[in-house]
Amino acid sequence: MTKRKLLYGLLLFVVGTGGVLLVLHWMLKPSPQDLFTRWILDPIPKSVTGIRSYTVKDNISGYKYLFHFKISEDDIEKILASRPFKKLMQLQFAGDFLERRWDERHTGCTNIYRAPKWFKPQDLPEAQAYIADYGDSGAPKYWTLAYSNRTDEVCAYVCYSKF
Repeated sequence: MTKRKLLYGLLLFVVGTGGVLLVLHWMLKPSPQDLFTRWILDPIPKSVTGIRSYTVKDNISGYKYLFHFKISEDDIEKILASRPFKKLMQLQFAGDFLERRWDERHTGCTNIYRAPKWFKPQDLPEAQAYIADYGDSGAPKYWTLAYSNRTDEVCAYVCYSKF
């Protein structure tokens, strides 16, 4: 009978610990607003609404965070002023690839596989696109920002990537 009680106790401990860890993970998961203030701009401009974020949890992907939000033209300027953004000559999202060209010699491509369904920068009419290199230690890392004011509201997409 002692072995049985020990086994039940161990099982209860394992199941209970797993449940607590799942609840803590869910409770501690940062909100889209928290990620926006950490990675894009703090404080969040008043015109920003509908923030969506997606975090990749592996190191295989070419990107770490994706964002989508609506913002006023005045506030998009605050984001552009927050980093050394340069205007891109071309931005194309085809299939699972975000392709960028910032001048005749510099191009970049990030594999955006497993992107959420709402990540559709290709749907932005006449999008303006910018890139900021924030790499340290010689490792390039990029913020890619695409936005359009040709819709009812200014929509923006941001991709934080390693390539």
